[in-house]
Amino acid sequence: MQSVRVVFSYLTQDIAQRDYEDLTNASGIAGGSISVPDCNGNYTVTHTAPNGQTWRTELDVGGWWIDVPDAYHPGNVGVGGDNYPYVVIGHLCDQTYLP
Repeated sequence: MQSVRVVFSYLTQDIAQRDYEDLTNASGIAGGSISVPDCNGNYTVTHTAPNGQTWRTELDVGGWWIDVPDAYHPGNVGVGGDNYPYVVIGHLCDQTYLP
């Protein structure tokens, strides 16, 4: 359906909820890009990449969801809902190579 409002939302421990809206095109597709702000990282993990390099990664945890607010059953169309309200994300704040 064309011209249907779609809302992409996300939040993390340090970023309050942000919403981005778009309208579907003639093919029923909505899309775009967002810039996630910098973060400090509430969690730190040290990991070894498949090539053997060791890295320290600082990250925050949050969630994202997509809603179609004008749908026949608002809150039940999109990604997220009663059983799983959001998709978990890890927001990478900083990565440091540890030689």
